[in-house]
Amino acid sequence: MTIVKQWYLIAYDIHDPRRLQRVGYFMRKHALALQRSVYMAELDRKELEQLMQGIKELVVSRRDDVRIYPFTDPGDIWAAGIQSGSLSGLHSSAPDGLLRGIVETIGKLLRRGRRGNR
Repeated sequence: MTIVKQWYLIAYDIHDPRRLQRVGYFMRKHALALQRSVYMAELDRKELEQLMQGIKELVVSRRDDVRIYPFTDPGDIWAAGIQSGSLSGLHSSAPDGLLRGIVETIGKLLRRGRRGNR
């Protein structure tokens, strides 16, 4: 059985500073930070369910907002501004080999981070 992974963009708006800090800490253990409350992760179905369960345990549904958007290719992300340099290699105009290498590196870092935080 092949495990299929999918890329996800996770964004949140947490109203309480303590909950915000807890959610941020949780997300840094499971995903790559793009901005303060925006992350991306490559997850299989089980990992996605675990991530969603962990988030549900930290947020207050009446006050907070968390969204998870699937996307196909990190190269589809376009960035401009102060942090665009950290994503410049992921821009869709990058040569295929470079993009593939960057995606593989991000995936390895995310997997290594998850193993180290268990």
